Amino acid sequence: MPRHNSYHNGNMGRPKSDPIKRFWSKVDKTDSCWLWTGNTDRQGYGLFQLDGRQWRANRYSMHISKGLDNSKPLVCHTCDNPRCVNPDHLWNGTNTDNMRDKLAKDRHPSSYKK
Repeated sequence: MPRHNSYHNGNMGRPKSDPIKRFWSKVDKTDSCWLWTGNTDRQGYGLFQLDGRQWRANRYSMHISKGLDNSKPLVCHTCDNPRCVNPDHLWNGTNTDNMRDKLAKDRHPSSYKK
């Protein structure tokens, strides 16, 4: 007969934490941008680990706050701050949408300028 202990199901005996509470505990809410305080990637985007999957923090914020649109795979920022996870600053977009936004805000390499 197998021996049962607190290490079954891979949880090592720890209670599973609420991922949404854990996510928001890593956010500093300022008057405008809500800044991710956890790990970031080389571009400065927040990283959030959940069930063995790594999410960009802005994407997870959109997922839990407004939902993701599969036809628009990117989560873009109105504030252009990669650490920002404020749902009011995020929008679903395509790569074309993101490039248009980048050009409109003049935040692109000089090689793209006319």
